Amino acid sequence: MEHVTKKELESYIETIKSNFEGKMRYMFEGIATEVNFNNYGINVEKHEIKKRWGRHGTDFFFKPKNDYYQWFFYGIYFDSNDYKIPLKNDRVPELAFFFDIGYDHNESYLDEIRANLKGKEDLLNALKRLSKKGFEDNLTSNLTPSKWRLLCKRIPLTEIDDFSYERIKEMFEEIMVQLTDETDFKEELM
Repeated sequence: MEHVTKKELESYIETIKSNFEGKMRYMFEGIATEVNFNNYGINVEKHEIKKRWGRHGTDFFFKPKNDYYQWFFYGIYFDSNDYKIPLKNDRVPELAFFFDIGYDHNESYLDEIRANLKGKEDLLNALKRLSKKGFEDNLTSNLTPSKWRLLCKRIPLTEIDDFSYERIKEMFEEIMVQLTDETDFKEELM
């Protein structure tokens, strides 16, 4: 029996990695194109699938009622170096939903947006209610030094028994229902 060379092993690992990333891309593209955002009163103008900033998934850009330059992301969060949000289970990647503000704006403008949002008592109460549903708030807490991050919901991949397209899409739709059912959040940010 022959030994496996280092080059063969590296090639095998790269093939597995590429196949996994291809499946993830296909899965998140399907969610972006098959979810009917009109059901949530959201006008998604475009989406982009990206692997950057320690995450791999879809950025959704939409036309909100009040423009804080917000967008949201759904995908895999695997590296905490950029956002400085510690992974919940040591080094286990997470299925994550991030709701961000201030797209392509500088920090001083982000400070203005955040100060404005912090002055909205109804929104702050909505964020408290969402935290009881597993969301993490970065407006009133210090989840991350990233001023873009407003809210997120994360689950370690090892806690997801069924990582099928149907289940991951269903989880995304549950998040959208939770956010849009929270009227004060929806009216201010969506």
